[in-house]
Amino acid sequence: MKYFFCFATTILWINLNLSCAENLTGKWQFKLDPEKKGITESWFNTTFEESIVLPGSLQNRGFGNDIDVNTPWVTQQSVNATNYDSWFTHPNYDKYKSSDNFKFPYWLQPKKHYIGWAWYQKEFEVSESDAENDFELLFERCHWETTVWLDGNQIGTNNSLSAPHRYTLKNLKEGKHSLVVLVDNSIKINVGVNAHSVSDHTQTNWNGIIGKISLKPNALHEIKLVDVFPSVKDKTAKTLITFENSSDKELKGKIRVEIALYNSDQNALFPIQEFDVNLLEGKSDKELNLQLGEKIYLWDEFNPNLYHLKLSLIDSDDQILAQKETTFGCRDIKTEGTQFKINGRPMFVRGNLDCCVFPDTGYPDMDVESWRKIYRTQKEYGINTVRFHSWCPPEAAFTAADIEGMYLQAENVVWVWAATQDQKDFIRDEARRILTEYGNHPSFVFFGYGNEAGVPTEFMEELFAEWKKDSRRLYTGAANANITDGADYSIALAYPKKGKNRHRNDSLRLRYQEGWPPLPQNNYLNTLEPSTNIDYRKPTNLYGKPLIAHETVQRCTYPDLGRRKNYKGLLFPSYLDIAEDQLKENGLLEQVDNFIQASGKWQVQLFKEEIESQLRTPGMGGFHLLSLNDFPGQGAALVGVVDANWNSKEYVTAAQFKRFCNDVVPLFRMKKRVWQNNEQFTGSFEIANFSNTELKDARFKWIIKNAEGLVVHSGEFIRPIVNLGNGIHLEDINVDLSSFQSPAKYNLEIQLEGTSYINDWDFWVFPDKVSNVDSKEILITAELNEAISKAKAGKKVLLVPDEKNIKGNLPPCFSTIYWNVPWTNVGESSTMGILVNPKHELFNQFPTDFYSNWHWYDLLVKTRPMILDDLPKNLMPIVQLIDDYHQNRKLGVVFEAKIGKGKILVSSIDVRDDTTGSPVVNQFRKSLLEYMQSNTFDPAIELEDWQLQKIIDSSQP
Repeated sequence: MKYFFCFATTILWINLNLSCAENLTGKWQFKLDPEKKGITESWFNTTFEESIVLPGSLQNRGFGNDIDVNTPWVTQQSVNATNYDSWFTHPNYDKYKSSDNFKFPYWLQPKKHYIGWAWYQKEFEVSESDAENDFELLFERCHWETTVWLDGNQIGTNNSLSAPHRYTLKNLKEGKHSLVVLVDNSIKINVGVNAHSVSDHTQTNWNGIIGKISLKPNALHEIKLVDVFPSVKDKTAKTLITFENSSDKELKGKIRVEIALYNSDQNALFPIQEFDVNLLEGKSDKELNLQLGEKIYLWDEFNPNLYHLKLSLIDSDDQILAQKETTFGCRDIKTEGTQFKINGRPMFVRGNLDCCVFPDTGYPDMDVESWRKIYRTQKEYGINTVRFHSWCPPEAAFTAADIEGMYLQAENVVWVWAATQDQKDFIRDEARRILTEYGNHPSFVFFGYGNEAGVPTEFMEELFAEWKKDSRRLYTGAANANITDGADYSIALAYPKKGKNRHRNDSLRLRYQEGWPPLPQNNYLNTLEPSTNIDYRKPTNLYGKPLIAHETVQRCTYPDLGRRKNYKGLLFPSYLDIAEDQLKENGLLEQVDNFIQASGKWQVQLFKEEIESQLRTPGMGGFHLLSLNDFPGQGAALVGVVDANWNSKEYVTAAQFKRFCNDVVPLFRMKKRVWQNNEQFTGSFEIANFSNTELKDARFKWIIKNAEGLVVHSGEFIRPIVNLGNGIHLEDINVDLSSFQSPAKYNLEIQLEGTSYINDWDFWVFPDKVSNVDSKEILITAELNEAISKAKAGKKVLLVPDEKNIKGNLPPCFSTIYWNVPWTNVGESSTMGILVNPKHELFNQFPTDFYSNWHWYDLLVKTRPMILDDLPKNLMPIVQLIDDYHQNRKLGVVFEAKIGKGKILVSSIDVRDDTTGSPVVNQFRKSLLEYMQSNTFDPAIELEDWQLQKIIDSSQP
């Protein structure tokens, strides 16, 4: 018996199918056609004077138009906001609209922009040996419609955004030939102005060809298509082959099959298999049932074993007539109740959205190594799935995911309601192309219709019926849209209590925030006391199929201005130039590093809580983050813990993030974050185990540390078996807090001994009774005029203005900016947490970090920021707020100043009442008043009446 042997690390045959092809990359002649007159003027019969290098886009090669106020973006209306200073209309932005200082803030600004026709021309030569043959012309990843002329004769048109454009050039003669390609990147079908397949927001609406460009002579006998359907249970691979016999004779021959294993730590020996074939003239299909041996090497995130398949068509003389190669993986993906199962094990989707963010080029990477680097970065942060939001990645992305063990959800290219027949036809055809082109990749685990805008139910069910003929993956409809019966799983921010169409008042959410526009009252952050108890078991159980939480977290951090140096290609973050100007004007530029750290530390806490809330939910399917990396479009949503170039932002390491985003995550349920000395600290340890095996004899050790890192309490326990799944109960704890120093911050940490699986949670202990402060020397008032009058007379004044009198009408400031301010019409917050000096005397009796944390909830959840731009630049608030990076105002909730002979402390945190019932507010009030009573209360900056009147309305009672 013949055998084929391959070492595990050898990858010999990938993409050798084009090794005999003529490579058409390099210099092409080129001409722009903005007036679209090239066809009527027969440009396909002329020679172009300019040249360009392909693959690439014309914009990235320096061609196109300069950006100005009249640039015809695909997304014409960049923002529709009534409460925000629009770049298009507000005078603050006038200086950024001139040609020599043009800066556009709502997405990365390209150096060049172009929509329309562009002509590309190249000569090639056919040798004598290839003369009279048909040739296959291939363009990988065009944007988006191409039309081809050969020697002045039109060959055809192709308009796929996802699959290669292929053309057949028939019966080519020996000698030179002229190839002309017209590429049109104007919107051919309305797939949605925000769809990442075509929008300006991320990859740009580029024009060109960015992948392989090849010309290959067709043989008389071709293996055109190979589809592999592995069966783990049967240890076989059903293989469907499409042949093309261009001769006028029937062929009786054989198919020789060679199988090799690679990307594995195993060596394997596979017998060569041969099958008789009888090929009539034209196309014919053959089904083979390949034997994979007694041992199956499974593919998943832990062991991405890959098989390589080489097919050779041989004639009766054992001569090779044609060859085709592909790779596949043996894995079984299915749903069981509310969870996914891969290879028989429960699998939890820890997903990230890929919105086609490629700042250097404005279009996706086309090489395997670049994609491997992207996936490795995401896996370092615990991600195991990537959802390609309203676009489909190129072949290289699938190949890299196969190697790295990353689960992919490719999507059709739409973010729009499919209303017209043209739309439906394109959507149906594009899905067929995607499933055919990339179907063998084991990483291609999920496929979705597109994003949000939805689809008519009848049409969606028709698509499901067609797609499910290919059983190698799971299918869903539009993310966060109508839920249809045919979906294997659904992606949603909430699940309806009744029916299939979500309504805010009749739904059960799957993440903290629900609804659009995002408002404070629609987020758990602003409506529920902080705890680690939230989960989503009700909607999970109600649906009965896997639910994935849609686009979770979305919390902004302040940008690093220094990262502008990393933008060396087509796209540049002009919003950072504008931010720098505004920071200088408001005297805040030197605080940028502190803004980054403080907003980042708070953002990580929000990532942690949202992810853990989903991991706590028994049976939940998973989540998709929006996003691990920054999204620089749609108003610039800087929501990642890595930047748009996949560089760490440095306020959290991958290892720290992986504590709460991993295949195994220890969890803890506690009903609240703030406790008192007269209470028992109670809670339950749980675990989410989605590793490749159950845990045996698992020993857990937990400790409670104070702010100095000293252990004040500890415990341990053993569990003989920890099964696979999430929300698994481990142990209850009950700790007496009477001996705990207060007020103080504590940290509970648990580790699975002998592993890197560790997690921790902050909590606070406050006194059960707060002693009163003798505040007779201090006037506490809400009236501005009274405060000014008494301060001028030499009195110490605590001014706590009523919420309605604080100018600016900004939202409360406990939560942070969701997505961004321009796109949400201010939204639920315009700030990104506090910035304080914990060593300031005001905090002598109040524990705090330099950034927001959970115990600030009672203080900030109803507190409105004060806009302090009219105060002296050297007056900095004691409790500062980090503003939206599009406006960069000086904001605060506590500041102090001199007024005449007296001293004033202004707090928009309501501390007038010492009987609030909140131990946090009472303790903060005590600490604040003791500071005001002390000699250290000595403001350095003097204010005038009018400056306070710019902040607080004195006309209201």
